[in-house]
Amino acid sequence: MPYFNLHAQIVVCGTMAQYDSPGAATGPNRLPELLKLFLYRFIRIHGFALPDHYDSFPAFYTEVAPLVAAGKIKYSEEFVDGFDNIPDAFLRLFDGRNRGKLIARVG
Repeated sequence: MPYFNLHAQIVVCGTMAQYDSPGAATGPNRLPELLKLFLYRFIRIHGFALPDHYDSFPAFYTEVAPLVAAGKIKYSEEFVDGFDNIPDAFLRLFDGRNRGKLIARVG
């Protein structure tokens, strides 16, 4: 962090690694140093999350769907059947047991 340029821009996307943290992080509190660095180097931080881009989905789908159909983009889906299996499926998101999109089918 001490090597950030003046007027640097930082994009933060996702915090999955912290989802299962039991509480506040342990160790020294570096937040005051970090805030001072951001202030005096005029650094801008911007969060990025999917809900802010829902309006772009139709254009994205139009561009990406043919690439998926042609096999140029590969993805994987994993289905879990039944409401009773959702808790285990949810935990698999955090311990590396799932690959690709995890979808629960209920009904």
